[in-house]
Amino acid sequence: MNALLDDCPHRHARLSLGKVVNGNVQCPYHGFEFDGSGRTVKVPAWAGHPKYRST
Repeated sequence: MNALLDDCPHRHARLSLGKVVNGNVQCPYHGFEFDGSGRTVKVPAWAGHPKYRST
């Protein structure tokens, strides 16, 4: 079991209003996804960017 702060570091949206997607917590504001350790694993606006590497 993991616990995260109820705060997206991008725009401070409440993560508790988001949902779980593929085991990650998804921010309801811009769709950022965080794993159980709080590490950002997806930034939708970066999809397709040549320097972005998905994990």
